[in-house]
Amino acid sequence: MAKHDVLMVFNGYAPNYPDVFFTAASLRKLGYDVLVISSARQGKDSIPTVQTQDNIAFITLPHYTRLTLSTLAKLLTGRLDPTVQPNNVSITTMVTMLLFNLWVLRLGLNHKYAVVHCHDLSPLPACWLLAVMKRAKLVYHTREDFPSRKGGRTGQLLERMERLLLKGCDAVISTGTFLRQLLLERGAKDVTLIGNWKRLEDFDIPDEVVAQRRAALNLRPDERLIVYIGTLDPARELMPLLEAVAVRPDVRLLIGGRGLLQAEIQAFAERTPNIQWLGWVPMSEVPLYTKMADSLYFVLSLGEFQAQNERCPAPHKLFEAYAAGVPIIVRAGINEVSEMIEQSGAGILVKDASRESLFQAFDQLHDDDQMTRMRARAREQGTLYNWEEAERRLRQIYDRMFTRPAQSAGESASQALEG
Repeated sequence: MAKHDVLMVFNGYAPNYPDVFFTAASLRKLGYDVLVISSARQGKDSIPTVQTQDNIAFITLPHYTRLTLSTLAKLLTGRLDPTVQPNNVSITTMVTMLLFNLWVLRLGLNHKYAVVHCHDLSPLPACWLLAVMKRAKLVYHTREDFPSRKGGRTGQLLERMERLLLKGCDAVISTGTFLRQLLLERGAKDVTLIGNWKRLEDFDIPDEVVAQRRAALNLRPDERLIVYIGTLDPARELMPLLEAVAVRPDVRLLIGGRGLLQAEIQAFAERTPNIQWLGWVPMSEVPLYTKMADSLYFVLSLGEFQAQNERCPAPHKLFEAYAAGVPIIVRAGINEVSEMIEQSGAGILVKDASRESLFQAFDQLHDDDQMTRMRARAREQGTLYNWEEAERRLRQIYDRMFTRPAQSAGESASQALEG
């Protein structure tokens, strides 16, 4: 059996998911051998089942949406093909969650490790069981309130499951302040905040490179460039943005990513001269596009998406804006991101995604004095919220687990069940 000090688990494609990859890289830097098990939930091209990046071993599992005889045979034998093909179904259902947990259990039993580092709730049952069976420490590292996203009876069952499994966790990490409070209310003893912070060195791109890429766009002096790269779904108010930009020739939009609105957005961009469709953008290219921008965009929806948007942590986009020293347009009064922008002055708050509100935001992008102030404030925030600070907190968590006289997750989880 191969020896890995840390088994990290994430139900998504870890090599291209920033904070999962950054966490694994930081633990490797701190001296831990890391194996990451993740799934092929994103992408169109086939993915190597086993690969190594930055001395980190990655195993990518298929994202199965139903149980078939072929699936069951592979699961029972632990047989993985050399490559895995994403199926473009990224939504986590109870079926995909069950199958992923079974695969994690099947593979996790074949390795040795001192810590199981579980990203998010969906693989927590398998991670908890592995920690019990291997007498390993258990770290629960979550970035969303999965029960509220599911809602209804399913959400209630998931919340009960989380409350139970939290008792067996040796450390809990939250990416948001609201989520941190929820986890404390559900029984977590202590929760460390590590947000969707960025590595400042990734954004240390020479000004001449940024200028060259902007020049290649043939931007006019009176044009302002907005960039959105991320999830393409109705909760992000993207169609109102496209419709507003389409009738503002003084604004250019670059948009890319994947999600429910992908086909609609791509078609809209193809018939709109000042909107450019980027397709899927690799994580490594996001810093350059961010630094090219005059502003990023992150306006959340209300209505049916309000509960989940309220509970989401401040997004990757905010900390990309901070790291790049670029303003961001956000919706006022919803989610912690609006509070952070209101306090820092590092962006533009809009009351909604109406054309009137967005036009007012676009007008502010033409105010050179205001842009200078917002850029400076964004850079200031980047010195506070960045991955160097995240790595310091990770070191504290891992040092604390291995220096204090404490039970392993297996011991504490077993006693919790007995109690």
